[in-house]
Amino acid sequence: MDFIVKCVKSGFQIVLVPIKVGALLPLKATAWLAPDLLNKTIVTEKMKKDDSPNPENKEGILKFLTSSDSIFMLYKMSMRDIWNKSTKGSIALDAKVYDLASCEWVNLLSFAKPGRPLVLNFGSCT
Repeated sequence: MDFIVKCVKSGFQIVLVPIKVGALLPLKATAWLAPDLLNKTIVTEKMKKDDSPNPENKEGILKFLTSSDSIFMLYKMSMRDIWNKSTKGSIALDAKVYDLASCEWVNLLSFAKPGRPLVLNFGSCT
């Protein structure tokens, strides 16, 4: 993507933030006035899709869906994707990562071995 296209896409993302915040207000009002309604509709449907048996997770999902953090997290991810310097199929960027074994910052590609793919697993411990 050239610079102009990236600027236009970034401007579009900036314009979307207040629209998304405005759309969040009725959802927050509903969560405050009738939280059971949202639990029965949005949260329960989400848990059916994820096959999540944990009913205690409902509050966390509801809190995240009605928080502005979700909007700003998606905004940051979109901007990072727009201005990303790497492209699919090209050589990986040699970013700095923290090695827990040596307690030092090292280059990501220093973990690569010849004839073996380097796999990054961004899992969760929760």
